[in-house]
Amino acid sequence: MASSIPKRPLRGILKTPQPEEAAASAAPPPPPRSEEETRQIALKHANIIQERKELENTILESILRLTDLPVARDPAHSSASPAARDVEEFKRLVRVFQPTDYDDLIEERNTCGLCGYTLCPKPRKQFPGNGTWKLVNAGTKDFNIVQKKELEKWCSQECARRALYIKVQLNETAAWERVGIPDINIDLLDEEPQEASEEDQLTRQVARLKLEEDRKTSQQSATLALERGDPSTKRTVDPFDIEIREKTVTSQPSEPKLQGDDDDSHTLMEGHRPKFTS
Repeated sequence: MASSIPKRPLRGILKTPQPEEAAASAAPPPPPRSEEETRQIALKHANIIQERKELENTILESILRLTDLPVARDPAHSSASPAARDVEEFKRLVRVFQPTDYDDLIEERNTCGLCGYTLCPKPRKQFPGNGTWKLVNAGTKDFNIVQKKELEKWCSQECARRALYIKVQLNETAAWERVGIPDINIDLLDEEPQEASEEDQLTRQVARLKLEEDRKTSQQSATLALERGDPSTKRTVDPFDIEIREKTVTSQPSEPKLQGDDDDSHTLMEGHRPKFTS
């Protein structure tokens, strides 16, 4: 009886649009741009690129200028208490730096034989010998093994802490995205905090939150690019040859045996035979 029921043809659940409906829903093509509009768009992009190039050149000039700091090199001023004019110029120039730009500044000062901390007038340390690693705080609980080139960037550990305190305040977003923000302030490690009004504190917190969001967005974009396998994010490793050699066996293998006689094998302690003397 079930076989006598006619079978209906299967039909899709999606509605097939009629030709008239498809033609009505299709978006009309945008009108072609005039030559003047195309020219204005090209000029706008060219101006953006030119502004970014000028900002990058400004950062390079700032690196050269900060290499000459501090200007005040008298006994009354040091890295812990630099001159006010040096501090003001340093904060004004370094506020738009990225961490990579700050690394370039440290390397430029080291090339000139100076301490990597910009407000320090002392020369950097240089250890004799050709070793790559150096023992730090040997014999104490803070013992560590550090690359010698990292220790030679500074004149002391205090200046290293001061320089790294500046670096963690810099943002990884592009400089042209932050140059127009007036609330980006750089604090020194040894600087006494200044009392600010409640409105100024709120403004700084909002600007800091915005920079933190930009930093997280930049990190997430870099992570996604690395997962996608973009060519710009692939880490390049210098190739090197690996040769695997088989070990040559010169003796015949033998079964493992307990050393000593079977009678006194119970006197062995983890394979060692203790000796008792009277």
